[in-house]
Amino acid sequence: MNAYQRDVILQCARCICVLTLCCSCSRNSSHSGIIYADFVTSLADPTRMSRLDLPQAEIITSFDREGGNNDFNNYVGRAGDRWAVLADLKGPGYVSRFWTTGGDSAQQRLQFYFDGEKHPRIDATVEELRSGVVPFSAPLSRYEQSCWWTYVPLTFRKGLRILAETDGFSHQGWPRLFYQVNFSRLPHDRAVESFPNTFESEDLAALEKLGASWNPALWPNVESLTAHEYAADIQSGQSKTVASLAGPGMIRELVVSEQRRSIDNDKTLQNTLRGLFMRIYWNQHDAPSVAVPLERLVGKIWDSPAPTSAYFESNSEGLICRFPMPFVQRARIEIENRNDQIATIKIRLRVDETFLPRPEHGYFHSVWRHSGPDQRGQPHRVVQAVGRGKFVGCVLAVANADRTWWVLEGDEMIRIDRESVPGWHGTGLEDYFNGAWY
Repeated sequence: MNAYQRDVILQCARCICVLTLCCSCSRNSSHSGIIYADFVTSLADPTRMSRLDLPQAEIITSFDREGGNNDFNNYVGRAGDRWAVLADLKGPGYVSRFWTTGGDSAQQRLQFYFDGEKHPRIDATVEELRSGVVPFSAPLSRYEQSCWWTYVPLTFRKGLRILAETDGFSHQGWPRLFYQVNFSRLPHDRAVESFPNTFESEDLAALEKLGASWNPALWPNVESLTAHEYAADIQSGQSKTVASLAGPGMIRELVVSEQRRSIDNDKTLQNTLRGLFMRIYWNQHDAPSVAVPLERLVGKIWDSPAPTSAYFESNSEGLICRFPMPFVQRARIEIENRNDQIATIKIRLRVDETFLPRPEHGYFHSVWRHSGPDQRGQPHRVVQAVGRGKFVGCVLAVANADRTWWVLEGDEMIRIDRESVPGWHGTGLEDYFNGAWY
């Protein structure tokens, strides 16, 4: 693989005291529908990403509308000379992620107006927010690489207006404000209680559960699921079915490990997992829904350590994938050995055999693509898909031929259905992955 190639995996499937909280009415006086704590708890379900009936995610960002790299200060509007309007959302709905960077001063102020209120329910400086005060505490909120982001759900019934103070704040003497607002609209019959004025114990417990859902070690009942174990010897250049399950059910964990073989009088151990290519077939389909190098499926790129996340990791146990994989009739897993030598591996599946997929559940898909110097200057296509489904995310690795960081300035863009102009347009790759100022 040359230094300019890029690997991509599509993986289907997605916070009081220093805050000024103002509201003229009591918390529940005008609310009907889903309460905040229950909604947050629903987000903690690790199988949620397999559902196709959830609201579509949208984004508002400060990307350069002229097509350049000035991805800052491009606001929805102004509120006087001192304030910029970052988003003016109409409800009901919720913000699932808010990210911002650009100001040298930690005293830059952000304001969040819910449901047409005259006074902001959240009125705080970046310094106050990044200090980790409730409810904006780790792991759902962090300040790193000079940017602040939060995944604390900001729910609203009628609307949400987000403002940022711009007067007197700059980066290296140049006023710049970058931001991204990820949000979803909710139908009126599934509206959620607006972001609370004050947080009760049940709200904090729900947020804690949501944060814990990012750690698979804290997931309940995974160990109690039915375990299916297999072993296989796969010759060099051979593809072999290594596991087959009858449905219905849902695969909740897939672990592949190697039976290490001693070579050269036990002086060298072969890493057979590196050259394995995995395919997964659902039901009786002839085409695989998953077709990807095994290491890429768990986020392991080149010689770098694999990241630890809620849905995949690599450790002494092996390569682990925890994306929810529901199936109705059959699941078949095939592995191709692209090594020069035999691969002796073990596979363990933990399956929820009581799970009955419904029409709103989708099948897990994963693809791998790479591009090289012959496509220099061209956008790298992560995925092109047709039919009913949703994009959950990607693992991206980039090696820049000129040894600079400029490749991180490339914006991610997503066209959904028949959009001629991308409805999703980001501000750069480091921002997409919650970074800034590399």
